[in-house]
Amino acid sequence: MDGNCGKAVPGFGHNEVRMLLPMLLPMLLLTLLLTVLMRLQMYPCINDMTDYGLAINGIKGGGKIPVLLHVDSKDEPDTRMGAKPLKMKALVTATELTAGKKYELYRYTGTANLPTDGSTGEGAPISTFTAKAAKWNSEGLFLEVMSNTATYFRVFPAAKN
Repeated sequence: MDGNCGKAVPGFGHNEVRMLLPMLLPMLLLTLLLTVLMRLQMYPCINDMTDYGLAINGIKGGGKIPVLLHVDSKDEPDTRMGAKPLKMKALVTATELTAGKKYELYRYTGTANLPTDGSTGEGAPISTFTAKAAKWNSEGLFLEVMSNTATYFRVFPAAKN
């Protein structure tokens, strides 16, 4: 790992700030402490100059239609530091479909509502569509996600096909 992860090591107690020079003048000590704090590294860590989304590769027990989520902003506010969350327009793309077959798009907010057994769970479809090709996207649907939530979209073959 490069960047801010270059010197991080696993285990508790290896990456904390230690006061080695308590006899330094208060101003020098404060400067040193701030410099070290700005370079603290956690393990495992994510580069502090990059944001990441999460891609789930398959759902236990089924749900084998690949779904991609694209949002209209690459910059998200840091809500942990008090910034207000942002509404982002979402575009869902489903692949590996069969042309002429009907499908349903489901939306789940939060992991508590996301079924892990391959079923649709207690959700209801937010859209039903007939695939014209192996790939479909939600263009024309008004989909939004909040930047401070976990939102999942899944596509299933329609019950009545």
